[in-house]
Amino acid sequence: MKKAISTITSWPESQVICRVRKSPAMPVHRSPTVVKRSRFTLAMRLFTMSAILVAAMVYVAVMVWQLMAQVTHHTESVNATCVPQLQRISELELNVTRASLQVRHAILSRTPDEMNVALADIGAKRKLLEERLEEFGGAMVTQEEREAFAPMPALLRKFIAVATENVGLIQAGRKDEAFAFLVDKTIPTRNRLLAPLAAEKARQGSVLSSALVAVAGESATARNIVVGAVVAVGLGLMLFSGYVVLVMRRLGDEPARLKEVASAVAAGDLATTIELRRGDTDSVMAELRTMRDHLARTVQEVRDNADSVAGASSEIASGNSDLASRTELQARSLQQTAASMEELGTTVRQNANNACQANQLAIGSSQLVEQGGEMVREVVETMRGINESSNKIAEIIGVINGIAIQTNI
Repeated sequence: MKKAISTITSWPESQVICRVRKSPAMPVHRSPTVVKRSRFTLAMRLFTMSAILVAAMVYVAVMVWQLMAQVTHHTESVNATCVPQLQRISELELNVTRASLQVRHAILSRTPDEMNVALADIGAKRKLLEERLEEFGGAMVTQEEREAFAPMPALLRKFIAVATENVGLIQAGRKDEAFAFLVDKTIPTRNRLLAPLAAEKARQGSVLSSALVAVAGESATARNIVVGAVVAVGLGLMLFSGYVVLVMRRLGDEPARLKEVASAVAAGDLATTIELRRGDTDSVMAELRTMRDHLARTVQEVRDNADSVAGASSEIASGNSDLASRTELQARSLQQTAASMEELGTTVRQNANNACQANQLAIGSSQLVEQGGEMVREVVETMRGINESSNKIAEIIGVINGIAIQTNI
C-alpha cells in the first residue's frame, strides 16, 4: 500500500488537476485589549459637580438664614426694648418739663380759669408720669438697668411733692413766692429727675446704635455672602457648562444620536451615515465612524475570502472527482492485467506439462538416439527456446507480482 501511494504521488502534475486560488492575506489575530472601566464615571462626575453646587447653595442659604435670624433677633430686641424705653424716657422728660411749665403758666395766669386749666393739666401729668415710670421700671430687666432705674422713683416722688407745694402757693394767691419757689426748688428738683433719665436715654441710645451697627454688619455680611455665593455659583455653573461642552465635544454629537449610530452598527447597518463636526478627529462619534469603516473592510475581506474558499472548494471537488475516475480506470486496468497474468500462468503450466511429456518421450526414445540424433538436436534447440521463454515468463511473473503487491490486488 505504501508503494502504491508513492507511485500515485509520483505521477506527473499533468495527471492531477487541482488548482486552488490564492486568498488574500488574512489579518493577524491580536490579543484583545482589556479596557478597564473607570470607577469615576461621567454620570458620577456630573452628579458630584451638581452636588457640590447644591451643597454650596444650601450652605449659603443656611448662612444667610442664620445671619437674617440674627438680624431679625436684633431688630426684634431693639423694637421690643430700646425703642419703647426711649419712647417712655422721652415721654417722661416731656411730661416732667410740661408739668414745670404748667406751674409757671399757673403763676402767670390772668384769670382763674387759666389757672384752673393749668393746675388740672399738672394733676393729669402727675398721674401719667407715675404710670409711665412704672412701665419704664417694669421693662428694666438687667442689673445695669435696674441700678440706673433705682433713684428715679424717689426723684419723681420728690418732684411731685415739690410741685404740689408750689401749686399750693399758687392756689393761696401767693404768686411771687410761688415763682421764687419754682425757680429755687421746683426746677432744680425737675433737673435732678431729668438727669438719670438723660443718662438712661444715652445708654439706651448707645444700645440702639450698637444694635443698629450689628444689624448693619450682619446685613453687610449676608450681602457679601450672597454676592460671593452668586459669584461662586456662577463660576461653578460656568465650569459645569464648560465641562458639559467639553464632554459634548468628546462625544462628537448628542447622546441620542450616538445611541442611534451605535445601535445601527450593532444591527449590522454598516452603510449608516455618520456626520462629523469640522475638525473632529478624536471624538466618540469619530471613533464610531472609524470602527464602522474597519468593520466594513473586515466584512468585505471576509466575503472575498469566503468566495475564494468556495471557488477553491469547488475546484478541489472537481479534482477529487477526476482523481477518482482515473483511479477507477487504473483499477480496471490492473484487473485486466491480473486476468492476463492468470492466462499466462495457465500457458506456462501447459508448457511445463508438455516439457514433462517431451522428457518422457526423450527417455522412451533414448534407444533411438542414434537414429533420432538429428531429431534430438532439434528438440534441444526447441528446449533452449522454451527455456528462454520460461525465463522471460518468470520475469513477467515477477513484474506482475510486483504490480500486484503495489496495487494490493
